[in-house]
Amino acid sequence: MDAFRRKKWIGIAQRFPDMMPLEQASMQRNMREWAKLAPEERRIAREKYKSLKRISPEQRQLVKQKWEEYSTLTEEEKERLRSKAPKQPKVKTPAKPPAATAPDRRVATPTVPAPSSPISPRKTPQSPLAPLAPEAPKPPPASEPPVHPSSDQPYRG
Repeated sequence: MDAFRRKKWIGIAQRFPDMMPLEQASMQRNMREWAKLAPEERRIAREKYKSLKRISPEQRQLVKQKWEEYSTLTEEEKERLRSKAPKQPKVKTPAKPPAATAPDRRVATPTVPAPSSPISPRKTPQSPLAPLAPEAPKPPPASEPPVHPSSDQPYRG
């Protein structure tokens, strides 16, 4: 839900306790009807509402008067008028309203290539002909006894 709509819903929730019981019932009924609408139907309703807000007050009053006249008609008369009206594409309403889901707040962890990868940022690429690691010093031959580094004297075991 975008910030603007969220702010409007919070405002409605804050005003709700101060409403008269009939107003609360009407608000809840409207909210249930709105929740049953498909997202496309909601978008169309918002566009119609915006277009009515843009017209002059006189034209708005005329639309309101025509709506009141229409609502007093019998079902048969309404059906007759609907059959004469141009067909509008039907929007499929889901059987159940979409479940409200919390935004995914997980943080993506970047993947770092393994150190053995030739493109690893931790290791500079080497030529395939170069040795992989520096050679360790060779141990002295077994015939000579090991020598202490500071005195150059053989170890005594």
